[in-house]
Amino acid sequence: SGFKKFINQIGGDHSQVDHQSVENDIAQSVLLPGEHVHMAFKLGRDTTVFTTTRILVIDVHGMSGKRVEHRSLPYGAILTFAAETAGGKLDNDAELVIWSRCPWLNPLKIDFAKKEVDIYAVQVFLASKVLDPRAPAPVPQPGQGGAGDTSNLLNWLGNDAVQVDPGSVERNLRTIAPVLLPDEHVEMAFQLGRDIFTLTTKRLLDVNVKGMSGKRVEFTTIPYTSIGAFAVQSAGGRFDRDAELLVWNKVPVQQHPLQLDLRKGRADLFAIQSCLAAKVLGHAGGAAAPQAPPQSSAAGGGESLMACLGGDGIQVNPQQLEEELRRTVPLLLPNERVEVALKTGRDTTVFTTHRLLMIDVKGLSGKKVEYFTLPYASVQAFAVETAGTW
Repeated sequence: SGFKKFINQIGGDHSQVDHQSVENDIAQSVLLPGEHVHMAFKLGRDTTVFTTTRILVIDVHGMSGKRVEHRSLPYGAILTFAAETAGGKLDNDAELVIWSRCPWLNPLKIDFAKKEVDIYAVQVFLASKVLDPRAPAPVPQPGQGGAGDTSNLLNWLGNDAVQVDPGSVERNLRTIAPVLLPDEHVEMAFQLGRDIFTLTTKRLLDVNVKGMSGKRVEFTTIPYTSIGAFAVQSAGGRFDRDAELLVWNKVPVQQHPLQLDLRKGRADLFAIQSCLAAKVLGHAGGAAAPQAPPQSSAAGGGESLMACLGGDGIQVNPQQLEEELRRTVPLLLPNERVEVALKTGRDTTVFTTHRLLMIDVKGLSGKKVEYFTLPYASVQAFAVETAGTW
């Protein structure tokens, strides 16, 4: 109705409109040959269009409306996105936020009218385009509002646990909160209070329950290709009960990593590391790099001690270190090899065929250890500097 459209416009909420009608309007002037409109949402004079290849924002300027901006965001430029359900009675809008590779471009934020747009279906459509562009994307139809009743979702997320059964989480993410793609499966899942953190076959999916009522739920997707670095940190001594997972994505404006604290003894830290390494690193690392032999330590313990105190790395035998890593901590992938290794005090920097791996021993006891992974694909530049003289 006209009143409903007026209320949505006042609240800044988009309503879904007939995509075919929008395609007919812009086919000749804007769309490429073979490009089609799958979804369209309208707010006042402005329209946001999801096509086969991009998100197109049509922004009408000025009183006359003759000045029109057409802003395109290709699906391939999307690094991460988050879909958020509407909250309680006074919260009428669901929300979609999209971060791109462009450091000068602010995140694209779209508010949807709660009862007119199925935010789960929009999320699935976008996930299909970003995670699996070759697969056909399911298209939500106008007027199919979603996520209005979140009571079942809240009942599921209200249980306290740590590492949980991935099969059970997958069933809930297909029925209670249908956000998974048809061929997507949950491989690892963790529950912290009301929140769920999953590693699926296609992405890192973080489910974050917000507010006192818990009716507003955010589903954040980070494709594995958008992860710039990650680290796992073991728990420390008797009074340190939490292990930790840190994930940095490639979004330029997001400086702080996604952090997940894991209860000691109730989550397999190295299985998480192995799963992430396999997804992020894959079968990278082509030809082996030329190996420099370890430097002789014939100068004696005094020189090694001074190097250690000065923070200088001493090259160690890569084959011996690789054997030690495979024997003690299951960090390396089956086809991953250690090529160069440097030791500084208790810490070790490892150059493998797939990544730069930094092992940082923390605290007096040395029980808290961080394993930081930087894929070579995330290295934008580097520098080496020769030593000076006395």
